[in-house]
Amino acid sequence: MTVTVMDLAAWVGSLPLLCDATGHPHARSEAAALAIAQVAIEAAPASAFEFAATLDVIAAHESGYQVGARGDRGRSCGAYQTPCVVTPKDFLGQTRVAARIFAQASVACPAHPLWSYASGLCKKSRAAEDMAQAIGEHLAAASAPERGEVSAVMP
Repeated sequence: MTVTVMDLAAWVGSLPLLCDATGHPHARSEAAALAIAQVAIEAAPASAFEFAATLDVIAAHESGYQVGARGDRGRSCGAYQTPCVVTPKDFLGQTRVAARIFAQASVACPAHPLWSYASGLCKKSRAAEDMAQAIGEHLAAASAPERGEVSAVMP
C-alpha cells in the first residue's frame, strides 16, 4: 500500500486535539493537516507518521495552529514559534521551517530533540516533556493506515 499526502493528512486530521489552558481544544484546519502531511513526507518519508504527529503537537502546543502568533517577547512567530526573521506567513512555509529546526535539534540533542526544539538547549523542560507525552498519546490513539511505501504524490 502506498501512503499519499492525502492519506497522511486524513490521518493527521484524525489525531486527538490538544487543549488550551482553559480546556478548550485547539482547532486544526484541513489546510494545517495537509501542510503537516506534506512536510512530514518531504522531510522524513521513512517515519512520516511519527514526524507528522510531532509537527502536529508542536503547532498545537506552541500556538494552537495560529500562523499569526507571536511569542518570546516578539522574537518567535507563527504556528511553530520559530524565529521571526525566518518565519514565512503561510502554514506550509512555517511547517517547513519547523522541520528544518527540528532536524537541527535532532543533531544537537539526538536523544531528546524536543528538548532542543523547545528551548534551544539539550536540557529537559516542562514544555518538551508535555509535547513528548502528547506525541505518544497521538500515536497510541490514532490507528495508522498500513505503513507501506510513502509517496509525496498528491492523488
